[in-house]
Amino acid sequence: PQTFQGKVSGTIGPAEQPVAQYSAQAQVSFTPQGLKTGLEMQETWIKVFLGPVDLSAGNQIVAWGSTDAFSPADIVNPKDLSLPVDAVKRPLPLVRALLNADWFSLDLVASLRLPRPP
Repeated sequence: PQTFQGKVSGTIGPAEQPVAQYSAQAQVSFTPQGLKTGLEMQETWIKVFLGPVDLSAGNQIVAWGSTDAFSPADIVNPKDLSLPVDAVKRPLPLVRALLNADWFSLDLVASLRLPRPP
């Protein structure tokens, strides 16, 4: 199959103090044998800066830590273990609020995954 990947990102508002940030990544694939075309939205989100709170929504990857192998703190996003194995994190539809106070920070994540029909 033939694939095309594209990304658009930027800020909204003045460059020295933006009010929001956005990013959109997509992959389009075409298989000539079956004449199939597919569109996969990858990391696509918008983040709004509300004083000490950063509020974001969309397909996101959240990383709370990293190690060479397994990280017990890295529990939000599943990994794509399909062949060939690359163990790449898959973005999920999330709403995230990050509070940055003077002496602590608080990171809240809510998943927007809908249950699969039976």
